[in-house]
Amino acid sequence: MLENLSKAIAAAERDWRNNVGEHDRASLDRMFIASGFARQCPRPWDAKVPDWCGMAVGLWLQDAGLNHPFGRSFLHCLNVEAFFTYGKRSNVNARRLDTLMSCDGKWQRIETLQAGASARRWLDRGAIISKLNSGDTVDMFRAGDVVLLDWSGINEADHITMVKGWDGKTLTTIEGNASGLGPANERRRESVVVRYLDLDKAQNRRLIYGVGRVSPMDFSANLVKP
Repeated sequence: MLENLSKAIAAAERDWRNNVGEHDRASLDRMFIASGFARQCPRPWDAKVPDWCGMAVGLWLQDAGLNHPFGRSFLHCLNVEAFFTYGKRSNVNARRLDTLMSCDGKWQRIETLQAGASARRWLDRGAIISKLNSGDTVDMFRAGDVVLLDWSGINEADHITMVKGWDGKTLTTIEGNASGLGPANERRRESVVVRYLDLDKAQNRRLIYGVGRVSPMDFSANLVKP
């Protein structure tokens, strides 16, 4: 799976280097198509663009081999949390959460197939802060993990990002539909950017709503039942 996640980061960095963003809406078309949201990003330039941070993360994972239907689970923060918890958390649209996968010629529950070491992982804010306080941070974030941020400060996720790096202190994310830095440290808006969060700072810790890690089986060729 590490190879798949490396490919996901490479796909994200490609869009970062190419300055993908709302200033060039044709560059967003692949994200809208891959997510199943629309055939293309809205035109003309002054038309409102739906939030596409999750579409970006979903596309980068699909470029790395994620089972294509799972792209629907990255359209909304609630969908993302439901994906990593197998529906135990709220899901704003049940049609975006696949629960069955074809294996050995029959449909089986994804949660059952991925039990144990193959299970998706979800750490909520409480678990993350506990690990930070204890110093148990080695495997807390891994490149390719999906992080939900809570910019509103009301314990509701409102932004979807991907981990680019983690050194035990600074979390580096790569994300779309955001303001942040380009490859030359130039400021960008409504684009694919990189962000650095020093998690020694309490205000940055509070931004992290949760982090999910995909299962190796999510990259399998097994069919997913709609």
